[in-house]
Amino acid sequence: MSWGTIGVLVLGAVIGLVEAPGLFRRKKTKELWMFLVLLAAAIASNLAAGLPEDLPTPLDALKAVFEPIGKFVLRH
Repeated sequence: MSWGTIGVLVLGAVIGLVEAPGLFRRKKTKELWMFLVLLAAAIASNLAAGLPEDLPTPLDALKAVFEPIGKFVLRH
């Protein structure tokens, strides 16, 4: 694990530990769940951005679906 990965994980944990207890005390469960989901998504996307490999994008999936359809339509 690199220092950047450790930094993202520590910073995410600190943000969660600062914000979550207040939401829990005020019994804002919907907001707490949404906060935790968005925080986890942000941490995951930051960790994925640090990977040495290129990650597939949604455009790659669309291309895989529609490219054969386009070739079929143009042939006929």
